Amino acid sequence: MNATSAVRCRRAGFNPPLLILALALTGCLQPQQRAEEFSAASWPARREALQSLDHWSLQSRIALSTDEEGWSGTLTWRQDENYVDARFSGPLGVGGFRIEGVPERLELETSEGEHFVFTDPEAELAAELGWRVPLASMRYWMLGVADPQSGDAEETLDEHGRLEELEQRDWTVRYTSYRSFDGDTLPRKLVMENDDLRIRLAVDDWELGGPRL
Repeated sequence: MNATSAVRCRRAGFNPPLLILALALTGCLQPQQRAEEFSAASWPARREALQSLDHWSLQSRIALSTDEEGWSGTLTWRQDENYVDARFSGPLGVGGFRIEGVPERLELETSEGEHFVFTDPEAELAAELGWRVPLASMRYWMLGVADPQSGDAEETLDEHGRLEELEQRDWTVRYTSYRSFDGDTLPRKLVMENDDLRIRLAVDDWELGGPRL
């Protein structure tokens, strides 16, 4: 993000941490298989299946916090291959925004009508705020699987053969709850955190294989 864009962002009253939350969401959730099929032996095949899923939507509650501040709201997310349409609404509808596009070019529009375009979101955020947010990896982490393009990952499975904890790129992801949605057992609650940020997600509803955007 160049200096002019940064000044415009601040004058518009747009909160940079909310921007982090918006862009971090470009890596959101995807589903897992039925609980009765889970086992440690079946995990490699299930992991590959999760990494290939690319048409889904969800509704959830979300919260982001740093050492100094915190934000919360609701999230509606639709994924169509690499294209994402994510809508965040703060408490009482305040501070909402919408993100859409592909990882190489994301557009953000606030509830106040401000519009921003990011062609390298992760690098632009790091330059502006000093926080490196692994946007591309978050798409996989939040669906319950490691990012296949980000190198080695340390995975811990629970007693049912489901992913319980993931460590990758200096981030830790903990899956604290799973639930059956229309016969598919999917992540219900998860926490992603590093030394700077903590993101919590509680999914209320999933839809798999929905209409394309």
